[in-house]
Amino acid sequence: MLPYSGYPALFQADILREWNRLDGLPALVSEGIGLCKQAESMSLLIHLIYGYGILLRVCLTCGELDTAYSALQEIEHIGMGMNQHLYLHVRSHFTTVDQVRLWLAIGELDRATRWAEELDIGEKLGTPFEHERQEVACALIHLAKDQPTHALKRLEPVQQRARAGQRWGHVIEIRLMQALAHQMRQEKKLALSALSEATHLAEPEGYIRSFVDQGAPMAALLSMLQEEQRQQGPTPYLDTVLAAFQQKTIAHKEHVQAQALPEPLSERELQVLQLLVQGASNQGIAQELVIAIDTVKRHVSHIFAKLEVQNRAQALKRAQELGLLHEER
Repeated sequence: MLPYSGYPALFQADILREWNRLDGLPALVSEGIGLCKQAESMSLLIHLIYGYGILLRVCLTCGELDTAYSALQEIEHIGMGMNQHLYLHVRSHFTTVDQVRLWLAIGELDRATRWAEELDIGEKLGTPFEHERQEVACALIHLAKDQPTHALKRLEPVQQRARAGQRWGHVIEIRLMQALAHQMRQEKKLALSALSEATHLAEPEGYIRSFVDQGAPMAALLSMLQEEQRQQGPTPYLDTVLAAFQQKTIAHKEHVQAQALPEPLSERELQVLQLLVQGASNQGIAQELVIAIDTVKRHVSHIFAKLEVQNRAQALKRAQELGLLHEER
């Protein structure tokens, strides 16, 4: 059926993301969204929300925060044309938690906090599943605000509900958050217990990014668990997950060192620079990278400031001196 023709590409991308196979994922998701758009069906909007929800998740993992933000805006725009109860239910599957992850990634903790406060004072509408995802999202905010006790209070009931529903991906997610909360409270035994169960559930399916995306505190916890479990024998899965952390760190260091700038360009700024020196207009760059033109202008301003140049010609010369451009250019 045509409305579902984009799903294989979309869900394949989500699986590859979790396995840390990131090359070409945004293009794969775009392919899936393009196939979904060919459908002429009343359910088209639902399929597109799923598509942009996965794009949001993939871009968060890849660090493409502008594209992630654009995906969230697309979801919100689609929702304006839908029945709100249906929209909120569909959105809860892919967007509620990732929306908060995006806000935290771009430094909008105040916005996330206001969202959570409005949930707490508002009428509890929607399905139990919607409430569950909202509680997980609120727990993320508590962790970001160094409030582990509040996070644990929210997470325990939804962990039990996810377990009863045998939604093991959500159980893994929640157990990892509980491990981080216990770590904040200096409760090492409880933290390692939660993490041990998460790794036991995650190993058969090869989960990686669920751990790596938690950052350095999770790497430290995994190292402790690895040291503990090595007393009973080899730990090949933990070795693999920890290696993914190391690859991420090495790639970041190489990226920074290669630029030889006091303030290195971000991945997105490098993409904008590449198009900029090819002669693309701001509008062309916006279309190519699927971001707003105001975002392009902001990136260009930052690039010029970091390179200490005034125009595109100077930017090209400086970028060549620093080796910032692709070889084929």
